Amino acid sequence: MMKYPGITTQQVMFRIAVVIAVAEFFIMLGLETYPYPFSHTTGAVLDVILLVLISSPVIYFWIINPFKRERDEAISELADMAYSDPLTGLPNRRVFLK
Repeated sequence: MMKYPGITTQQVMFRIAVVIAVAEFFIMLGLETYPYPFSHTTGAVLDVILLVLISSPVIYFWIINPFKRERDEAISELADMAYSDPLTGLPNRRVFLK
């Protein structure tokens, strides 16, 4: 069963934007409270590295993984439907031809 039924492209993009915005907020907050000042280049590079390290796993597990899991379940269900009789559920001749 799909975890997020009927989710649109706009909703996916909104979720990704929210994850990035929240991660960026906390990164900037942490960099501002760090006692040693960074140069602009060092701060920007550190910001990008931390943003990728923090937001990528969250985006994968919250947004991409449910779609991947649903796709795998659909492929498995299609394979079961292709190799069994819909009326009886018994294996059909495609099983023997494999």
